[in-house]
Amino acid sequence: MYRKIIILMIFSIFLNAERIEIDAKLFEGSKTQQSGVFSGGVSVKQGESYLKCSTLRIDLDSKNKIKSYVANLVNDFLIIMGNKKFTGSANEIKYDVAKDTYELSGKVVINEDKKNLMADYVIINQSNGTYKIKSNTDDKPVKIIFELPK
Repeated sequence: MYRKIIILMIFSIFLNAERIEIDAKLFEGSKTQQSGVFSGGVSVKQGESYLKCSTLRIDLDSKNKIKSYVANLVNDFLIIMGNKKFTGSANEIKYDVAKDTYELSGKVVINEDKKNLMADYVIINQSNGTYKIKSNTDDKPVKIIFELPK
C-alpha cells in the first residue's frame, strides 16, 4: 500500500519553496542520523517538476533543512529552471544544497527542447553556471545532439 508523505519545507531539487509530495511504498527515517529513505516506486512532485526513482535518501542539517539528497535508478525526471524544461534519466542523481550542485552518473540522458545529451557523468554547478560532462570509456564518447536554426 502506498503511503503519501507531504513535506512542507524548502527542497532545493526544484528550486522553489512550494509544497512537495513524495509517494513511496516505504519510508524509513532516523532522527539520530537526520535522514530518511523512501523506497519502492518513489515519485516526487513539486509544481510541474517531478522525479521518479527506485530510492530517495534525504539528509537534513541540524535545523531540519535539507542538506542533500541522493536518488537512485532515476527512470524519469522533469526539472524546470527558469523558462527551460529538462527531462531525462540517470542511474543516480546527487544534489548538494550548500554547493548548489547536481551530480548525475550512470547512463545519463538529459533532453531540453531539441538538444540531447548522453554521458556517463555530469556535474552541474548552478551557483557559478559551470558544467562538466565525461564518459567513462575511451570507445564511448560524450554525445550531444542539437539542431541549428535554419
